[in-house]
Amino acid sequence: MNLDVVEMEATWLGQALEETQFNRDAQEFPVLPLAYLVLIKFESGKVQDLADVTRMLGQADLESLEVVKQVLAEHLPDEIDDLESLILLGKMESGPP
Repeated sequence: MNLDVVEMEATWLGQALEETQFNRDAQEFPVLPLAYLVLIKFESGKVQDLADVTRMLGQADLESLEVVKQVLAEHLPDEIDDLESLILLGKMESGPP
C-alpha cells in the first residue's frame, strides 16, 4: 500500500481534515475531498501537481466543481482565473461526456 504524507501549516487544514471523515473511498478509508486536494496541489506549485489538477477537474461533475471554486475563492482568490483555465483544459482533455 502506498501512503502520501504532506506536511504543511494552513488555516483551512482543520476544516479539510474534518470533511475527510465524511468522504470515504470504496474501502471506507477517509479521503481528502477534491476541493482541498486541489488547494494543496495549487499551493505546491509543481507542474506535475497542476497536471494532476487538470485531469481531476476534467472528470469532476458540476456540483464538485462549484465546491472547488468556492474553496479556492476563499483561500486562494488570486488563483480563480487559473482554476477556470485548468477546468477548461481538463474538460477538453477528457472529451465529451
